[in-house]
Amino acid sequence: MGDPTLSGPSHPTQAGGTAPTLSGPSHPAQARGSAPTLPGPSHPAQAGGTAPTLTGPSHPAQARGSAPTLTGPSHPAQAGGSAPTLSGPSHPAQAGGSAPTLSGPSHPAQAGGSAPTLTGPSHPAQAGGTTPTLHNMHPHPRLGNTLASHKPPKQLLDPFNYLYASLYPECR
Repeated sequence: MGDPTLSGPSHPTQAGGTAPTLSGPSHPAQARGSAPTLPGPSHPAQAGGTAPTLTGPSHPAQARGSAPTLTGPSHPAQAGGSAPTLSGPSHPAQAGGSAPTLSGPSHPAQAGGSAPTLTGPSHPAQAGGTTPTLHNMHPHPRLGNTLASHKPPKQLLDPFNYLYASLYPECR
């Protein structure tokens, strides 16, 4: 006598033989045999066999088999396989594969690969590579390249004597 076919939300799997086909949001994976195809947002990965394809923003990576393709701003990198392509201002570098290209004033240097090029007056030096060129106060061309190494002109030190001498050159 063969095993009965069990159906419904509360039936356990069969004690021996092939496992029944279970459907619905609350059924666990089959205890033995080939795993069922589980649909819906709350099903875990199958206990045995090939893993189901999980989609949606809250599904974890598959327990075994090839990893699902995860998209969206809050998904972690895939548990197995190639890492997803992450974009946007808050995504960390990918867990596996090449690091994303980060741009903008608040992005840190990439976790892997070359550091981004940072520009602007308030950016620190790059985490890897050359330091950015900052342009701020330029010294006067007549005073040389640095202000500290040159004295100001004589007319700035004693403007009255300079003016007097320019009006009466014979009194120099």
